[in-house]
Amino acid sequence: MRARLAALSPRTVAILVTILTLVAVGAWYTLAYQPLRSERAAIRAETVVLRADVARAERARTRLPQVEAEIEALEAARATFLAQLPRESDVADLLVALRRSADASGVTLARLAQGGVRADARPDVRAIAFDVASEGPYGATMAFLGALETLERFTRVDRVAIRSGGEAADPTLDASFGVTVFVYTGPAPDATAEATP
Repeated sequence: MRARLAALSPRTVAILVTILTLVAVGAWYTLAYQPLRSERAAIRAETVVLRADVARAERARTRLPQVEAEIEALEAARATFLAQLPRESDVADLLVALRRSADASGVTLARLAQGGVRADARPDVRAIAFDVASEGPYGATMAFLGALETLERFTRVDRVAIRSGGEAADPTLDASFGVTVFVYTGPAPDATAEATP
């Protein structure tokens, strides 16, 4: 084989060396340099994403004490609100207050019945619906509606229907009201506050 190489002219050897060099450079570029270049571009892109994540985490870390304070304030406000809600056993007092409001307004309660219990999405709070029907003149009916609307914030008037009982100057109105009472069904709020670390 050496004899064959020696028989080649220097020009042919130079061409062969140039071709082999070009093939080696092409193989190196394709198999080594190009994958490294692609990997470096991917690392740069990942670095940009990671820097953005680090910046967002730093902002969150600086805001963390404020968020924790807001959470504590909201939990305290929730505990205060739950402490103000009546227990299920206190609903009877509300019904007595409704009867007294009806008597004070001058209307007659025709019906006071539980309309159902709705389990709302709030834990430890239940909504109990009541259907209230009354009879009385216009002024007394409006006074009773005003009394219903001024009940404490754990009571909501959902529906009002008024029907006239005649065509007199001051006819008797048959009124029907839907009232929802929100009651606390969980453990005593003081016990909840003590159990929470």
